[in-house]
Amino acid sequence: MRRTFGSENYVAISSDSQILVNHGGKTIKLWNLQTGELLHSLHTGIRITSAAAISPDGKYLAVGCFDGTVRLWNLRGELLHTLDGHSSPVSAVAIGLLGETLVSGGENGTVKLWQLRI
Repeated sequence: MRRTFGSENYVAISSDSQILVNHGGKTIKLWNLQTGELLHSLHTGIRITSAAAISPDGKYLAVGCFDGTVRLWNLRGELLHTLDGHSSPVSAVAIGLLGETLVSGGENGTVKLWQLRI
């Protein structure tokens, strides 16, 4: 199967392959991979970097931002948390298998380890 999901450049996929996240600029889009339906379009108000990850349980996503934060959103489009700690844009995010640990990397080479309570 082949589909086109918007024009944004950066993507993440849920572990069950049901949800695709793509983002660019200040917008995050959540898509149903089976139907191609746009589930949510989130206008964040903040520029997002190429960093994105969906939690293993599929309940939330993390995106890196140019302001040095990591923002956590549920898949209904609600902002859950803002993790503030980098002094440069966040260029990488990864979520541990249990969904309780997040690692973020800044463009200046710093790496942060976060314990999540969502």
